[in-house]
Amino acid sequence: GLSLMNPAGIYAESAAEDSANMPSIGLMGDEMGGIQNTNGSELSEAKLEKIIKDVKTRLPIKDQNAEFNYTVDRSYGQNYYNLNWETQTLSQQVRYGEDGIIYSYYSYQKMDRDTGQTTKQLPQYSQVEAAKIAQEFLGKCLLAEESKNFSLADNELNNGNHNLRYTYSKNKIPVENVTANITMDDKTGEVVSFSTSYDGMVKYDADSGLISTTKAE
Repeated sequence: GLSLMNPAGIYAESAAEDSANMPSIGLMGDEMGGIQNTNGSELSEAKLEKIIKDVKTRLPIKDQNAEFNYTVDRSYGQNYYNLNWETQTLSQQVRYGEDGIIYSYYSYQKMDRDTGQTTKQLPQYSQVEAAKIAQEFLGKCLLAEESKNFSLADNELNNGNHNLRYTYSKNKIPVENVTANITMDDKTGEVVSFSTSYDGMVKYDADSGLISTTKAE
């Protein structure tokens, strides 16, 4: 099976800490407009701070003057932390697993920067350049040894975005229904969305999850 070590060592704390009351103000208060938890399942301030610090070292979170809120849910045997930063112009959302894996990331510009612009422009980034940026991003979200198991299956430029889709193999054998998707803005080179159906808690060494090489071909 997979032995997943959490890179930030966040999860040694007891589960009781998740239900501890967190002050409504205090964590990084100078940088953020405020902190709100929208589902009643609260984290200790220290644990939440560690999670946010880990996310910010891996992703381009813009939290200046942002209002921050989070929710916690549990599925597949672990907690997932849904973090959200909102400013007047940008909305960023991260789904972070208890195993230290980032399962999704979305960055929405609230104002269209291209209003009235209709002239078609040549791509700023080649497919090769886009693939390189996307692969680096994939490595930041997933544990290093697992990101190498994802292979680029599709790479298309459509409506100003590079859309890249990855499939997953374990020990060079394809695993069904495990994919990753990345969308990159061609104008800025920024990843605007990432999601994966990968579940680090699943043991893919069980035969049921694998398809034969013959079937894969």
